[in-house]
Amino acid sequence: MRVLVVEDNRELALSIKKGLEQENISVDLAYDGEAGEEKAFVNAYDGILLDLNLPRKDGLAVLQSLRASAVESPIIIITVHDEIEERAKILDFCADDYLVKPLELLELNVRLSAVVRRHHGRWLPQVKVGTLTVDHVPKSGLPTKRNLVKTEGVRYFTLYRAVLSSHRFIRGNL
Repeated sequence: MRVLVVEDNRELALSIKKGLEQENISVDLAYDGEAGEEKAFVNAYDGILLDLNLPRKDGLAVLQSLRASAVESPIIIITVHDEIEERAKILDFCADDYLVKPLELLELNVRLSAVVRRHHGRWLPQVKVGTLTVDHVPKSGLPTKRNLVKTEGVRYFTLYRAVLSSHRFIRGNL
């Protein structure tokens, strides 16, 4: 899974990155709204964590711009605001979820996984055979201790079916 974190507090951003990377999630960082918006336009992310109070471009303006440009990545707003009116406004602006600071890494991971599952329309668990993990998020794989599996298209489905059916496959079939 690949995630973009747009947060101007560098210490918090690096802490989030470290925590997500421990869960084998690839993380890109942006420290202001304009940089975050540009990265979201250029790259395909499985999820975006977006602060509201950002320099150079406000988080709500970034959210509106991304949605107006049909960026479909699930977006979780991270904010210090916990009033119900503010939360309703955030969700009305087409955010997929929100988290109130200070963040708890466990809750962040669970909510991120939930919005990614909803975005893909269903829940399919990962399939693990030995050191190989097949992730059901399109065009991605999870790193193991020694390798990184990246699959796409027909190769992904061939690999997935082979792993599910017999836990054995022939290299020539890939």
